[in-house]
Amino acid sequence: MANVEIQNYVINLLNLLNLSIVKTQNILISSRHIELFWGASNNDPVLRNLFYIYFENKILKLIIVEGEDAIAKITKIKTQTRMRYIRTLILNCFHAPRDHHEYNRHMKALVEDINVSEINENTKIDLSHIENICKFSRLCEIDYYECAVEIANSDFSYLQPYEKKLNGEKYLLYLHKASVKKYKILYIAAAIYEFIPKIKFSEAYMLCGTAIAKNKALLMCSNNEQEVHMSYKTLLNEGLSVSIESK
Repeated sequence: MANVEIQNYVINLLNLLNLSIVKTQNILISSRHIELFWGASNNDPVLRNLFYIYFENKILKLIIVEGEDAIAKITKIKTQTRMRYIRTLILNCFHAPRDHHEYNRHMKALVEDINVSEINENTKIDLSHIENICKFSRLCEIDYYECAVEIANSDFSYLQPYEKKLNGEKYLLYLHKASVKKYKILYIAAAIYEFIPKIKFSEAYMLCGTAIAKNKALLMCSNNEQEVHMSYKTLLNEGLSVSIESK
C-alpha cells in the first residue's frame, strides 16, 4: 500500500473533522524519538527492539494539526486508519498521542536540547511489573533481539502460522483478544511458548498480534483431543482466554 494513499486518507479525515494542518515535515527517527514516542515499549524488550529495527534512522512524515478536541479526533482517525491499512503489530500506519500526557512527551521528543540522562533513566527494560512472568522457565532461553529480527523478517504478519499447516485436523485451539486486554503481550507469549509444542517465541508473540487484529488466533490443531484439551486447560489456568473448536 503506497504511503501517499494512506496520507491522503488521513488528510481527508482531518478535513471532515475540521482539523487544520499547521505544519508537515519529514523527520529522521532517532533512538531519542523511539524512546519518547513509543514509551510503552520500555518494558517489553521484543517491542523495543522491533521499534529500533523498523524505525531508527528512517524518515517518517510528521503532521501537526490544531482544532477543537484535536487529540480525541486524532485518536478516532488513528483507529479508522489502522483498521483500513494495518499490516502488522508494529507497521500500523499511524502513530499519534492518545492524551495530553503523551502529547507533551511527543513534543519533548522534537526538542533538540532534550536531556539524554532523562531518557536513560526512564527507558530501562524492566519485567518486574509483569506479574508472575518469571515462573515461565523457558523465558530465560529467549534472545529478545533475535526474536525481534525473526518477527521483522517474517512473512506471516497477521497470518497465523498454524493455519498454513491445517490438514483436516479435527480439534483447533484458539487464543482470544480478551487475553491481550487482560495481560501484557510478553506474558501471553511466554505462556504460549511454555506450553504449546512446536511454537517459537517469535511466533507466539505475533499470534498475540493476530488476536488483536482478528479477535482470535489459532494456537494449535490436532486430531488428538486429549492433547488439545490439556493445552487448553493449562493456558486457561494461566489466565488466558482460549477456546476449542471442533470440525
